[in-house]
Amino acid sequence: MKKNIDKLSLGVSILPLTLFIIRRLKIGMIAPWTYIIFAVYALIIVAGFVFAIYLMKNKNTRTPTAKAALILSSLYVAFFIFFIYLTIAANI
Repeated sequence: MKKNIDKLSLGVSILPLTLFIIRRLKIGMIAPWTYIIFAVYALIIVAGFVFAIYLMKNKNTRTPTAKAALILSSLYVAFFIFFIYLTIAANI
């Protein structure tokens, strides 16, 4: 069970990369669906980040796969913080 948890965390971290595929679809460009899709992906990114931190805090689940999931999730969070900063700075 413990061996599969880090792979699940990495899978959750890789899942937001499918956003590039959804953007190519027609539904990914329609206004109400776009907001819903971004909200779901934001929740997935936050959940993956919290889950990766939890895995790293526990010595039994601290594996290289869990470290990779934490790094990938950290990059997502840093990107979105930077994106939000640019959005707010553009409105000032």
